[in-house]
Amino acid sequence: MIGAFERLLDFFPQSTLIIQPSELSKVEKAFEKNKHKENIFMLPGMDPFTIPGLVNRLDLIVDINLPYCGEVSLLTLKLMAQGKPTLFFDRGAYREIPQHCAIKINPELDFRSRINYFLQLFAHNRRLAKAVGQAGARYVEQQFSGQGGSDAYLSLLRDYFSSRQMWKEVGQESREVIGE
Repeated sequence: MIGAFERLLDFFPQSTLIIQPSELSKVEKAFEKNKHKENIFMLPGMDPFTIPGLVNRLDLIVDINLPYCGEVSLLTLKLMAQGKPTLFFDRGAYREIPQHCAIKINPELDFRSRINYFLQLFAHNRRLAKAVGQAGARYVEQQFSGQGGSDAYLSLLRDYFSSRQMWKEVGQESREVIGE
């Protein structure tokens, strides 16, 4: 990520990278060698929503957590809900998110060059970044809002009880045909 960001600075020197590292020691080692320290900030263990105005200033979210435990990050969903275009590895629960709602990168392929490509693309094409962010926000609203969840449960319960009624009727008919 830091390497891709350094290449972005060649075209957009005013850019800032905010990192929320899972392992601070590894990121600090990368900082020691970095010539762009003034453009990179760390928020270890902090929620960006607690810093006034920070979320509004974010242009792209990159969620490439390693190691990975299989779940979608709540912070990532919260940022997607704010309309922030998001990039992540296409694995685990992230696979359920439609391709048009975020940028999904195969971690088995050359992901470093793909991250660099999408950083450059979104920096140059703000309309595309906005469209992906809006699609992500709609997806989160539809999938994770209270109404969407309750509608899904209601539909499931309707299906369950209607199938029980059907099997009850089939059972009654069977008993009539073959006897109790």
